[in-house]
Amino acid sequence: GRSMVLFLPTTKALNLFQTKLTEISISEEWLVLKERLLSILEKNLEKKGATKIIDDLLAEMPQIEASVPFSAYTITLLTAYLQSLEHQSLKRIKNLLPSSEEPALTLSLFAGTAVGTMVKNMKETLSQKMTGIINKFQKNVVEFNLSEKKELVIFLGEALQKATP
Repeated sequence: GRSMVLFLPTTKALNLFQTKLTEISISEEWLVLKERLLSILEKNLEKKGATKIIDDLLAEMPQIEASVPFSAYTITLLTAYLQSLEHQSLKRIKNLLPSSEEPALTLSLFAGTAVGTMVKNMKETLSQKMTGIINKFQKNVVEFNLSEKKELVIFLGEALQKATP
């Protein structure tokens, strides 16, 4: 008789093709999100005030499920907080960050420095919501691949550039 041999792709092979399609769509969405968040820091901060921007970002963040956009929102949120406190903090952080060559270290260093500056300047403790956001950001940084980390470091540099006069 005649026989036929068929090959069924494994889940690993299927994931390979799905990842490529997802990365392409994420990069297009990423560019739009990146421009939106940078424009918030550049234009709206002086018009609306930092408190309004921080409240708007905090209101939008629960709907964000993807890790990279969530982390970009977190960077924007921390930058807006720092901008509301004092410009010297932003300038110091901006000068400190380029010295780190490891993207994950740069992102963690920024988050830690921002939180430390916020706690130092606040009369109350950090809110539970903000603590949860920072924890999720730190977990995401560990799980990102190198290209995602590098893209977020580039975004961080641009955000700090837009936020400082």
